[in-house]
Amino acid sequence: MTKKDVTNSVLDKIKKGEVKATPKWQFLLKEYARWIILGLVLLVSAIAAAVSFFRIETNDWDLHERLEQSQHIFFLRNLPYFWIGLLIVFALIAYIDFRHTKKGYKISLPLAILGTALISIALGFMLFRLGAAERLEHRLHDMPFYHDPRVDNWDNSEYGLLAGEIIEILDNKNFTLETFKNEQWTIVLEEENTDRLEPGRFVGIFGEEIGEFTFEAEKIRPWKGNVPPKKGPKPGSMMHPPKKVKENVRPLRTN
Repeated sequence: MTKKDVTNSVLDKIKKGEVKATPKWQFLLKEYARWIILGLVLLVSAIAAAVSFFRIETNDWDLHERLEQSQHIFFLRNLPYFWIGLLIVFALIAYIDFRHTKKGYKISLPLAILGTALISIALGFMLFRLGAAERLEHRLHDMPFYHDPRVDNWDNSEYGLLAGEIIEILDNKNFTLETFKNEQWTIVLEEENTDRLEPGRFVGIFGEEIGEFTFEAEKIRPWKGNVPPKKGPKPGSMMHPPKKVKENVRPLRTN
């Protein structure tokens, strides 16, 4: 049967009422809806890419030596898998939606997948550079299910790592730090120099635990990126458990 015969057959069925013609506007509406959905899906995948870029940039990749982990293991443990997974899932959804558009089927499979992924990553990088990822993660920090893995990396006083908010400058050599788990520590500097430190600043500290809730600082760096919310019982409350002093910790210095 030729193409002309098929056309005539369909027209005959339409005239007899056996086939109902679909209005053109319905096809157009469906096509526009697909492109709108495609745009929204690409936006979500771009946001996931942007937050992935932000997480990778703000992570403290040099902590692996302190934590006695190889660089490769530390890298694998700190990748933003949730956001990378979200990027992949929505990029695939975008690809599937694109293939169902009017001319999407004409694009080869490898080219369509590569194009979708590159568009998501490119848009994500733009959002990242514009600061959208940082603002989004700042809002997500208020969610109870959201967790910043950097807190676990820095909450390791036994490995010489501590981070949190400077609460009070005691003198030229000591200040009080409240960690993200609401533990208050006395920080002792190797040299008398607290001029650049002020209450309210968030910092990460390299050093050594020298007594119960007492930490000697070797190096202090500003906290990068968003500040995670503090979790756990407030210091001084009945629910705040005392910290156990490890047996291998040196006694508090008196000089």
